[in-house]
Amino acid sequence: MDFSYCAEYAKTGRSKCRGCKSAIGQGTLRLAAMVQASTFDGKTSNWYDYECFFRKQRPKSVDDIQHFEDLRLEDQTKIKDKIGSGGAAVILPDTKVKGKKRDATAVAAKKAALEDFKIEKAKDRRTMCKGCEQKILKDEVKISKKDFETEVSLKYGAQDMWHHLSCFANLRSELGYFESAEALPGFELLDEADQAEAKKELPPIKQEDVPEKKLKSEHFFLRPKVARQVPALYNMEFVILGQHKRSKEELKKQIANLGGKVTTKISGTVMAVFASEADVEKMGRRMQTVQANQVHVVPKEFVDEAPQHVGKIPELVVAKSICDWGSDPKTRLLPERSTSKSGSSSMPSKVKLTNKGGTAVDPDSGLEHEAHVYTYNSEKYTAVLSKTDIQSKKNSYYKLQLLQSDREQKFWVFRSWGCIGTTIGGNKLKNFHSLHDAKTAFCQLYEQKTGNKWEDHHNFQKVPGLYNPVDVDYGDDEQAKSLDVIDSTSFLPVPVQNLMSLIFDVNAMQKVMLEFELDTEKMPLGKLSKKQIQNAYSVLTELQQLVDNNGAENRIIDATNRFYTFIPHSFGTNDPPVLRDTEVIKQKIDMLDSLLEFEIAYNLMKSSGSEKNVDGYYKQLNTEIEVLDKEAEEFSLIQDYVKNTHADIQSSYTLEIKDVFTVKRQGEDERFKPFEKLHNHKLLWYGSRTTNFAGILAQGLRIAPPGAPVTGYMFGKGIYFADMVSKSANYCCTGPTNPTGLLLLCDVALGNMYERTQAEYVEKLPNGKHSTKALGRTEPDPSAAKSLNGIEVPLGKGVTANNRGSALLYNEYIVYDVAQVNVKYLLKVDFKYKD
Repeated sequence: MDFSYCAEYAKTGRSKCRGCKSAIGQGTLRLAAMVQASTFDGKTSNWYDYECFFRKQRPKSVDDIQHFEDLRLEDQTKIKDKIGSGGAAVILPDTKVKGKKRDATAVAAKKAALEDFKIEKAKDRRTMCKGCEQKILKDEVKISKKDFETEVSLKYGAQDMWHHLSCFANLRSELGYFESAEALPGFELLDEADQAEAKKELPPIKQEDVPEKKLKSEHFFLRPKVARQVPALYNMEFVILGQHKRSKEELKKQIANLGGKVTTKISGTVMAVFASEADVEKMGRRMQTVQANQVHVVPKEFVDEAPQHVGKIPELVVAKSICDWGSDPKTRLLPERSTSKSGSSSMPSKVKLTNKGGTAVDPDSGLEHEAHVYTYNSEKYTAVLSKTDIQSKKNSYYKLQLLQSDREQKFWVFRSWGCIGTTIGGNKLKNFHSLHDAKTAFCQLYEQKTGNKWEDHHNFQKVPGLYNPVDVDYGDDEQAKSLDVIDSTSFLPVPVQNLMSLIFDVNAMQKVMLEFELDTEKMPLGKLSKKQIQNAYSVLTELQQLVDNNGAENRIIDATNRFYTFIPHSFGTNDPPVLRDTEVIKQKIDMLDSLLEFEIAYNLMKSSGSEKNVDGYYKQLNTEIEVLDKEAEEFSLIQDYVKNTHADIQSSYTLEIKDVFTVKRQGEDERFKPFEKLHNHKLLWYGSRTTNFAGILAQGLRIAPPGAPVTGYMFGKGIYFADMVSKSANYCCTGPTNPTGLLLLCDVALGNMYERTQAEYVEKLPNGKHSTKALGRTEPDPSAAKSLNGIEVPLGKGVTANNRGSALLYNEYIVYDVAQVNVKYLLKVDFKYKD
């Protein structure tokens, strides 16, 4: 069990109270809050004496205190009395009982409990309501109840958890407050209007009207439980220019009351600028800046109409605009600031690794300029270890290196450890005068952490509860760093140069890794080996089988632990989630697919040698890429194919062709030859993330590896194509902020097709069949199909097919042999997202 508190008698007199800083005498009762350690992935004790502990901490029951049962009976009784049988305090209104004196103990207890509450007027707009998770605006009345249970509270003492007045009123039973607002500390400092409003929202509730279960329940109040309507202009920025009939201060107040903020800086995050038509016509210097940032200009009446357009303010901005410029207002919405736990690392840090002999020296050792990783018989004495244990709530790493001086016979063993994705951790460097002693220490540490001897690490056997090696190659970091920059003279056509920049965009790859919650610091881009990824595929297959067969929870947890150990994830101080859902497993498969493509792209960039430029990367693809003339007949045909096969229901975006490239992959024509004479060739669509295309162009379209789970493959492991462009476009993973996508058009040799209307996992095609066709309810008009060099181009507009009972909306074509595919064209398209 994971306890929040601990109690014992001090073993020595060396510890000090975290509250009063006084020494805690040997044998004296002391109590601790168990908090996340800053130097390792685990809990540490913040000790207090008895009095200070209960000033700073508030256990709900003695069950939360580790070793409570080992205390002397009188100390157990003392702690029980202090906590109280009901746990968290519940504030009830006073009751007058005729002829009886009020219990002085009860009065004192109520007074002490009321100290956990506070009411006041918000001095700024920085506070977030814990009820509805919206900002509390300046001058709004807010009420706080102290919280003693968060990680921060355990570490530093009670924290104020603020609520809107109305949110507090809605949550008063959970918060344990049934007294009148007048009893709240700070009430007398409010003005009359606010006092009246508070009394109206918080009238006293008689004790007999309070359900018994409410008095006995534990009051968890950190979850968003109140559905509060978001103010119309919530979290939006505005600028006021020029003169207005209503004063600037009045307009500013109106905007603030609607949740907005007035700023003077004109930037791309400003939702709109308030000005008159005369100001627009005048086009002063400030208005020119507005135009340059593509921000709409709206009249003052906008703020009057805003309350009737909650949730549709960007649309109102466009409708009320009095200028002839403006980008999509939705892209100017400010992102919500997420709250992260103490110690979490919000951004991946980049540290230059000094490479010597093909392996980087960890910079935390401080020896990167005077030592190198010891190597014997090509065996590098370095290890990166990982361990995820969901039950003990640990997600840890451990790094180990044996370092040798560049100049003398001097050796060190460096180790570092911590919680993945956080700043929590530490390190230790120990020097040795002999290689034998250093190797012995290194090998002992490796065996201690993994349960495996170093000499057997190539035949590693996972030991439950211990670390697993992460197959990471910290190669030449100078190469990796230079890959971010593509700025050189090129002899390639400009559209091809731009394509190279797009598919070798290291920053885009890093962004995808962050979206997948991968730890880009402990597992940098391109450093995870193919073997490690394939091991992770195997674990996902095992997980999928367990989920499908309702496997035991302990086996699912064990497999989840192994998956996170193979592929380090960054969860901060949050608990790693158990992989027990099919959809989540599908997402992890997609993640591994992308990691494989990144590994290929990264190795291509490294292999470019000294040519760290567009031409160097292009050569590594071994693919001829030429720009198709926009006046060519093929271009016109492809344009029609895009226009006609965009499904009607996919109305959130339209597709605009920026460039079409002809593609000729080295060796693909030769590989395709056996299928050239096979009948039924179609030119079909294939879509994927832009970051996957370096691998696709270099190695062709591939089938999922044997170890990958079958989940997500409705018709078996193969290469899936579509005849409706929007079907494939959805796999490009674009959005309003990254609207550029890439699509392939491939000559696919289909032959005799195995036609299906329902999902069927195909491991082997029936005799005489060469591919599978999943029949959709909508298909391109067959009568409008055209031919291009003997290949059928199904470019007719979408019509209803004779497959009403089909489970699919659109046709899918699946081949199970990569040789049946010949890439012909690559399209760079702009996804035009609608408002």
